[in-house]
Amino acid sequence: MENIETTYVKLIPGRQVINLDELPFLDREIYPQPLEKSVELWKPGLCATIITARGCPHNCTFCQPAERLHFGSRIRRRSVKNVISEIGYICRKYSPGFFVFYDDTFFYDFKWLWDFLLQYKKYCVPFIASARADCICENIGLLSAFKKAGLEILSIGFESGSDRILSMTRKGTTVEKNLKAAGICGNLGIRVFANIMYGFPGETHSEQIATHNMVKKIRSISDAMISPAYFTPFPGSELGKMCELEGISLVDNTSYTRFGRDKIKGIDYDWLDKFILT
Repeated sequence: MENIETTYVKLIPGRQVINLDELPFLDREIYPQPLEKSVELWKPGLCATIITARGCPHNCTFCQPAERLHFGSRIRRRSVKNVISEIGYICRKYSPGFFVFYDDTFFYDFKWLWDFLLQYKKYCVPFIASARADCICENIGLLSAFKKAGLEILSIGFESGSDRILSMTRKGTTVEKNLKAAGICGNLGIRVFANIMYGFPGETHSEQIATHNMVKKIRSISDAMISPAYFTPFPGSELGKMCELEGISLVDNTSYTRFGRDKIKGIDYDWLDKFILT
């Protein structure tokens, strides 16, 4: 057990690998359980997690540019052949109940996705992935094909029911698109894991109520699981830097977490606590 615990915390310096296919597959045997127990809110059972890419092409101010400082400015994705090879290996050795693709956003390179889909069909193991609302609205045919190949749950960052907040965060979507995307998933029989954020800088009670109303509509048009959280001024992000410069951040840069509350000044967290749970 001592060696396993060391594996979690050890930092290994080295070069940035441009071609991710050069990396070996994850050695799952170093863990007590090679498969992971899923979050019950998602889907019960043992799953295998996979990351196909490093980096994100989008510019949300609550993530960027910190995410690029972490992964580099160039988005790198493993080849379809490489990912399918790992999936085949995992299926033969462990027989997972389902896969979880933990990319920042899985649905972004549509040629890659179509190529992947053609190869993944032979396994048809249920899986969970992430997508943006705008990508869903623009690629219904692709989403329908993925549903037939095993896609069961999509994690979607709807974030806010305020178009002003969505614009401020450069989310690249609108409330209308958020609702349209949820409806598309509902019609296709894809469950939605809805990521929602409250407590952005300058967010008003009326905007928080608008977000709450959007959540209720998402629930009514899709089989949605709601995951609310409070905005966190992550170090290195544009909004995090703004909160720091304006002196409103309440987050210790050495111990921040996406969970909990009391992240920035000017937000009525007591009211939000009661409001979100109703």
